[in-house]
Amino acid sequence: MKLDVEGFEPAVVQGGKNSLSTGLVRFVYSEIIPKALQEAGYTVGQFEKLFRDTGFYPVILNTPSYDNFERVSFDLALRTAGEKRNILFQHARFFP
Repeated sequence: MKLDVEGFEPAVVQGGKNSLSTGLVRFVYSEIIPKALQEAGYTVGQFEKLFRDTGFYPVILNTPSYDNFERVSFDLALRTAGEKRNILFQHARFFP
């Protein structure tokens, strides 16, 4: 699932929290722009907490085979996102 709603990502996750929590969605690829979050009335901390509370954690791809994802801290994911401003989250149900 791709989220790109200019700072309203927490509202989308909150609205779909019951469905997202089930693990039916394996990945969420979400844009994160701190200034847009602030303008929409959210903080980066709220963004992170909503994803975590819904069972999603940031991951990075370790190999070119597209099947080896490593769970990382939110801070590392945010730094890695850089100018691309997107973070990949994987549902906890799919971690080994």
